[in-house]
Amino acid sequence: MSNPFDHNSPNQLSAICDAIDKKPRIVQCIQACNEESLIEACMLQVYNKVDRIIVIEGAVKNKVAAGQATPDGHSLDRTVEIIQNVKKNKDPDRKIIFVQIDRPWNDLEELKGTFFQYMQDGDWMLITDADEFIHPEVVDDLRTAISVEPWATEFVPSAFYHFWRDAWHIRKPSGDWGQQHQRFIRFQNGLHYQNHPVARDGNNLCTYFSPQYLSRRFVLPSFKVYHYSYCRLGANDVAQKKEFYDKELGQAKHADVGAYARGGQTDEFTNKTEDLSTVLRFDGTHPPAMATHPIVQDEANASDFLESKELASHTQVEPYSLERVPLIWVWASEGKEPYTRLFNVVEV
Repeated sequence: MSNPFDHNSPNQLSAICDAIDKKPRIVQCIQACNEESLIEACMLQVYNKVDRIIVIEGAVKNKVAAGQATPDGHSLDRTVEIIQNVKKNKDPDRKIIFVQIDRPWNDLEELKGTFFQYMQDGDWMLITDADEFIHPEVVDDLRTAISVEPWATEFVPSAFYHFWRDAWHIRKPSGDWGQQHQRFIRFQNGLHYQNHPVARDGNNLCTYFSPQYLSRRFVLPSFKVYHYSYCRLGANDVAQKKEFYDKELGQAKHADVGAYARGGQTDEFTNKTEDLSTVLRFDGTHPPAMATHPIVQDEANASDFLESKELASHTQVEPYSLERVPLIWVWASEGKEPYTRLFNVVEV
């Protein structure tokens, strides 16, 4: 079916025509550097559910400058070797595309924007860092949601669990510990990143906050992301992470990123100075790809510092305790209008 509409505009009829014309293709997009402990699990976590997997390996210039990558912008550990092995020996359906360049990426925008070069109009991008996981059946729910809301441009996670020190504690949701990162979006021609991590369309409209897109973004209750970054790092890793964040996120184009996100989180981790009221006990179930992983299984990884504290269960705290999560929860929680009344929830 030919489509007469401009795909660079958020046009509902255009999206419906595309949805009718073909089955939606879901492409997992993974960026990785120095992720030898998690990259294989991430690549295979939804292998049987998605249509294609694109893995971009490499570092941006500021990561090289922080000493966290080779001079030509690649991992210092076995990440590349593991990716190559998975592609060669564990990809029977030839779904995996492995992407590298022979220099450091200029910035996060260039790196993440490379995913768009491998998309076809109407593809759905499941965006995960190598340390982010979901339950596989969520992909089935996402496919159903696309059929229920064929004009949608994004399905929003209802929860984002940021694990802290071990796999049984998380940070309390807040503006600094975001709950609804852009992780499942519909590709359209002209999509690009002006400032990481939210995409803009061909008319330079923000696909997250622009009023033209708000009515086409839907929270999917079963869509929960599990983020394992801060439960596997040593003191040296955290120090390097802070140096990179200071350089990369300290640029003028990231002026809306506060000092806490650039370095305060890493300082708390290193010095054990976090406010314990901002730490929760995780009483949920890990995705299968992580449930048997040493990060979760090895009792030696448990944080004695946190285990000795009386902490609230994550199930008692918003947005995890809510039956219906607002479209932009952090603003709704702050009482900002009209976001306190903005609910786009898709039930599948």
